[in-house]
Amino acid sequence: MYDWIISDTHFYHDNIIKYAGRPQNHVELMLRNWRNFVMPDDTVLHLGDVLMNREELWKGIGWLPGKVSVLSTGNHDEPHKKQWMQRNWDWKFIPEFTIEYRGYDILFSHYPEETLPPRSINVHGHIHEKPDPSPLHINVSIERMDYRPMKLREILDKRIGVLNGINN
Repeated sequence: MYDWIISDTHFYHDNIIKYAGRPQNHVELMLRNWRNFVMPDDTVLHLGDVLMNREELWKGIGWLPGKVSVLSTGNHDEPHKKQWMQRNWDWKFIPEFTIEYRGYDILFSHYPEETLPPRSINVHGHIHEKPDPSPLHINVSIERMDYRPMKLREILDKRIGVLNGINN
């Protein structure tokens, strides 16, 4: 399982400030938080929409610590995949996937899934500052995660506790 999770960083996307109500210094804040929490050997799952401005990208993001996997379904990532591979980043693109965790099927996707089977939780991004669509969804867009990667096990354990009626 991954150590950290994050989504929708939209590094160097100027319009995201207005669109999602981000602070002016959101890029510096995200970069600083990532470097303060993630260690070089940690694994990070990014659920898509990593960046917007290709030229600015190479100045800061390529040096972020951790072994990063990015879901290939982020609607803003496709144009950049080839450049990432040419730069020999340690980042890799992966498809959506499901794991079993504490008796639940955990589906990782960029977009929130509309319908989920019983005992499933959808960890997703894409909807930015908006709340979880249901108790079976966890929106890990950066705006909802205090502009930093979050410990994956912690957010899953907390949600499973709520679903099981246990207050943590």
